Amino acid sequence: MVGKPYNLALSRRTGNVVIPVTGGKVVLKRYRDHLQSDGIQYIHSILARLFELSFPAPKLIPASSGEDFISAQSGRYAVFEFVNGRNHSLDYIFSSDRYKLIHASGKILATYHKVLNGFQPKGTHHLGFLSYTGGWQRDSIWFTNKAHELIEKSSAISNNEEKTIADFLIEHSEKILDDFKRLDEKLQNAHLLRTIVHGDFGLHNLIFKKDGKIILTDYETTRLEWRLSDLVITLSRSRSPETMVHFETIRQFLLGYQDVYPIPAQEWQYLPDVWQFIKLRSIFISWNLYFE
Repeated sequence: MVGKPYNLALSRRTGNVVIPVTGGKVVLKRYRDHLQSDGIQYIHSILARLFELSFPAPKLIPASSGEDFISAQSGRYAVFEFVNGRNHSLDYIFSSDRYKLIHASGKILATYHKVLNGFQPKGTHHLGFLSYTGGWQRDSIWFTNKAHELIEKSSAISNNEEKTIADFLIEHSEKILDDFKRLDEKLQNAHLLRTIVHGDFGLHNLIFKKDGKIILTDYETTRLEWRLSDLVITLSRSRSPETMVHFETIRQFLLGYQDVYPIPAQEWQYLPDVWQFIKLRSIFISWNLYFE
């Protein structure tokens, strides 16, 4: 280390830091506590595959012993090469220029899905499918049991504002579960394309370099799932104050995506079902996070 470490931009919540070293900079990443060793192995195997394929992603730097992360009392850590570039997610940009970035981002996600299609990561991840033909890591039985657990915990909430939300969830939990299980069965039988999804895609996880390369970062939620899941997560964030949904942003993103990895009509028809499924699942995930 040849200089004082400092927080990585847009990373204060996670505590990742940039460390000046001889010859440049590295990033010390602290993984979130819920990610166990097999989950980190899963992520790192994907990063290793992306490096083999020359896909623009941060490069993992292993220790001299060959280990690519360490476990300490304070958490689990890995070291990455620092990516020198700019993140435009919080920049004021003219609409015409932003649409160009959005169009390019669609191409990046499509390329990511395409090059990783068929790849089976090492380790396990708590989200997504077990394999390209198998069931979920957390199936409808898991979510049913979790819902009953959450209902019991939520019944003890005393804060008035939080109790109002908890009572609403308890009241509607059976309907949410029924719809969730119905959609799960329907979509499992639809045989939708599965690939490695990013899980948190957007401009906030893209670094634009001066040489024109675009680097995709943050792989903690990457997993094997329907590619439509990634589109739902990304497109549902395309909002504007006037219309709630920013249609031109969606259009530019999909034009970029379709240029690289076209989605056929028979797959597109399930987008509304996948959209509803993802949002219903997120209710239980967010509900559970309250108690964690």
